[in-house]
Amino acid sequence: MTTRPPRSRGPRPRADLDRITRAAIRLADEGGTGAVTLKRLGAELGLSPMGLYRYVDSKDELVALMVEAAVGPAPDLAAVPGDWRRKLELYARRVAATWPPHPWLPWLATGHRSVGPNEAGWLEAPLGVLEGVGLSGRDGIHAVLLIAGHVRNAHMTSSAGTQPSHDTGRLGDRMSAVLLEHGDAYPALARALRDPSGPPCEVRRREYGLDRVLDGLAVVVDRVRPAGGSRKAV
Repeated sequence: MTTRPPRSRGPRPRADLDRITRAAIRLADEGGTGAVTLKRLGAELGLSPMGLYRYVDSKDELVALMVEAAVGPAPDLAAVPGDWRRKLELYARRVAATWPPHPWLPWLATGHRSVGPNEAGWLEAPLGVLEGVGLSGRDGIHAVLLIAGHVRNAHMTSSAGTQPSHDTGRLGDRMSAVLLEHGDAYPALARALRDPSGPPCEVRRREYGLDRVLDGLAVVVDRVRPAGGSRKAV
């Protein structure tokens, strides 16, 4: 995380990085990332846009601070009872739980950018679990990104723009009714929609996909952790 050295002279600062970051997160939570401008943020804090540059060098740095604060500390997977699969299931659920309070977060936490200690911890925790069962290095990173990517996709398919679509459920009901009305043209889809368990919500999509991802990882883990103890190439 970017920090600033303490001031040795001059007037006392009217804001600090934590306060600026919290204000930026509040603006993004209420109005999406487009609401986070240096002008509006400065107005929230009683600072001019130029005054903000005493604390952050750029909008990119501000975004990095927002993401780092929003994700928070990583879970301690070593303290989770059970095998590697149980630990990664909890990891995936904790990843998913960070996003609803901050709908903009999965959209900004992508791409090549600065990563702070909290985010690094969210990579370190599952990597440590996989390393313990023989999946390390590049393979471990690919596996962690696969899990996080699946959770992200499940979340984003129920979101619109940078804010949740509160009409998603109602739109889904209307579309289901239209498709069922034309069930002769789409028989397999109609049968799926009539399934008594109902259309897949975000949680069911996430859990179903997570189970399949972990099923695949179990095959890889069995391959790299044979009975004899020697590691096979993946």
